[in-house]
Amino acid sequence: MNDFFQYSNLDRCPFCGSETFYLKHHAEGTLKYCFHPDGSECNNENMYNALTLTGGKRVYCFGCDAFLGNIETNKLSIPAVKTLCEKERVKENEVIFLDTETTGLDSKYDEILQISIINQKGKILLDTYIKPEHHTEWTDAAKVNHITYAMVKDAPTADKVANEICEIITNAKEIIAYGASFDWEFISELLKKHTAFDFESTPKIKCCMERFAEFYGEWNEEKQAYRWKNLSFAASFFKIKWTGKAHGSLPDTIMCRNVWNKINDIND
Repeated sequence: MNDFFQYSNLDRCPFCGSETFYLKHHAEGTLKYCFHPDGSECNNENMYNALTLTGGKRVYCFGCDAFLGNIETNKLSIPAVKTLCEKERVKENEVIFLDTETTGLDSKYDEILQISIINQKGKILLDTYIKPEHHTEWTDAAKVNHITYAMVKDAPTADKVANEICEIITNAKEIIAYGASFDWEFISELLKKHTAFDFESTPKIKCCMERFAEFYGEWNEEKQAYRWKNLSFAASFFKIKWTGKAHGSLPDTIMCRNVWNKINDIND
């Protein structure tokens, strides 16, 4: 049996968080309560002996009375399993990796053409082209990302995917990207224009490029900082194979995650 679905591994109520459970018994019979003429209680340690108890297999939460599972079969209730699965899904998406491809470098003028977001386990949360509202060509950018207008003309516009992006980011605690400030500038503009995203609750943003630069350790004397290296260099350094071609948002996102995790593995 999958440990995840065993009652014995439950350390708190998945609904309210209470750490106190109870069993519900059904009692039948006669209860004798003994007392002295003055009303004081006699020894009643055997007062329940005549009762017949049934049940006592179903476990409930003391805090919210929710049915949690069966102590005899060691199985969780279906509502408890669904709630735990949803919490696990949310937890998996607390750290996300993302990348964008754009029509240019100016977030105030240019637009996102493609965005991909995956979670820490590598599950794809979003991967889509976006049809730009104000551009039909981007000659310089196309030399790098190889995205043409024909590839995006039938894609959803930014307003159609903005709420999905907003929900993913709102549920995250950390955003990791290679050159994170660039991607976040474009995403911020999209969120400002099309959603009610609470920027005061912006997740922590971490840059994989800055982290790799520090890990690689090539010092730039002029800038008094570690020299940045592009994602292809980092991939080659760690000998990580690409999933797809570089400069597509999904391959870049997957590679960013691989590089980040590789640094974590080495540092650990």
